[in-house]
Amino acid sequence: MFDRDGDRTARECEIKLEGPPSALRAAAQRLGLADAPARAMRAIYYDTPERALEQARVSLRARRAGGGWTTTLKWPQPGEGIFSHGETEAPGSAPQGDAPPALDALDAPARQALREIADEGALAPRFETRVRRRTKMLEREGARIEAALDAGSIAAGARRARIAEIELEWKGGPPEGFYVLARELIEAGLRIAPLAKSARGYLLAADEEPREARAAPPPLTARSSAEDALIALVEGALAQFVISLPALRTAHAAEAVHQMRVALRRLRAGLALFDRLAPDAGLRRFRDDAQRLARALGPARELDVFLEGLREEPFAAAGAQAGLKDLRARASRKRAQAHAQARALAQGAPASLFVIDLQAFAAARGWRADPLAQDWARENARAFARQRLADLDKRAHKRGGKLRRLDPPRRHRLRIALKTLRYAAEMFEPAFAPDDLRGVLKPAARLLERLGRYNDAIAAAACARSLDAGAQGELARAVGVAQGELARAVGVAQGWALHDAHAGDDSLRKAFKRFRDAPRPWA
Repeated sequence: MFDRDGDRTARECEIKLEGPPSALRAAAQRLGLADAPARAMRAIYYDTPERALEQARVSLRARRAGGGWTTTLKWPQPGEGIFSHGETEAPGSAPQGDAPPALDALDAPARQALREIADEGALAPRFETRVRRRTKMLEREGARIEAALDAGSIAAGARRARIAEIELEWKGGPPEGFYVLARELIEAGLRIAPLAKSARGYLLAADEEPREARAAPPPLTARSSAEDALIALVEGALAQFVISLPALRTAHAAEAVHQMRVALRRLRAGLALFDRLAPDAGLRRFRDDAQRLARALGPARELDVFLEGLREEPFAAAGAQAGLKDLRARASRKRAQAHAQARALAQGAPASLFVIDLQAFAAARGWRADPLAQDWARENARAFARQRLADLDKRAHKRGGKLRRLDPPRRHRLRIALKTLRYAAEMFEPAFAPDDLRGVLKPAARLLERLGRYNDAIAAAACARSLDAGAQGELARAVGVAQGELARAVGVAQGWALHDAHAGDDSLRKAFKRFRDAPRPWA
């Protein structure tokens, strides 16, 4: 849509960092921003009533900095990293009431792309920002970086949100120093700000809370290389992980945890494909980091699923309603603790450092240091995928043999093998002809759904046991009837979960057969 004909001057690369006031003050002092002169900036953002620009992840603003106005258009730019986007701006005029900004000064491709998204006449102010900005030019390892301290607010009608962040913008030179500086500030107490001012403004204007992000199709074609696929994998997974972070503090926290774990699993599965071919390419470190983050989010997800699956009927039939109330209360307390740990993870340095380090590695194409990686980096993505998918398919078939006799650990290994195959197929799907992979992806998804239900049921039984074990010390001091009520409820929860686990064995076997017999484009 926004084809700039390779004009890299339209690219903007910036990292926004936030944190406690004390950490921001210390960082501003360290960067020389505290004593830099401040200038007032006002920006008005536009969209249609149907929020067409927001849905396209495009922002249009008129901004005054000093005496003049500029009109700026920003858009996603795949392949350049999660901190990069396309940008074009031109001198503008002062806005006139609710009239849309004059777009004549923007270049022709930008105007045409904007028309494809929205009717110019429907554009109207949605929100505005007012900040006092202090800037300073810096250098790190040859990179030229503009550091800015922004303090102010976003306004949408009567609603307000505070702005307090440090922005680093890469201006030229080797990009490594850009990420080095961001890393230094994170280690000093800041963290990645997941949402740009425009994204926060859109939410404020709609009076909505941040939501989780879901995986998006990678921007590949039949001409893409295997390296293009790897870059798309990293960008997609990091974007899904980072954009989901703010939702951890909202009513959507359970789904945010789930989608963050999905992003990390997709990333690990994709990195494993390349890591096996070039063990010295430096990818294993990021696979291990992703696994640690996913494990840290695991307890919150398990307790979310456990509480969602507690139904009244089996407890009523067993006369265990009183114990169910206690079981729910205990699970809810543990879930609150697990979600607090998930939020602490998001607020802490490890998550931000993981994102910065992986994006820096991808931006530098660090895997090319391994000669073996140089071979597959140039290979056509579809040709590369055929062999990799065939290998993963063979492993899934092998693990699914004699499915009825598989115990929970072996069924879990089958599920992991299928997920890896599915994630890899989805990663490369746009490089194939339309519908080439759909014939195997659909039965794989159905099989995974049934295996997921089985896994959730087994995990629920284990969760009930752990809640019972954790309560024994407390209940030892309580009356015997209380112990009996909880024990009865735990027994019902375990029994019902195990019943659910095996009730679908026939449909699971049929689902595996449909998956096994589906056509393979790599065969």
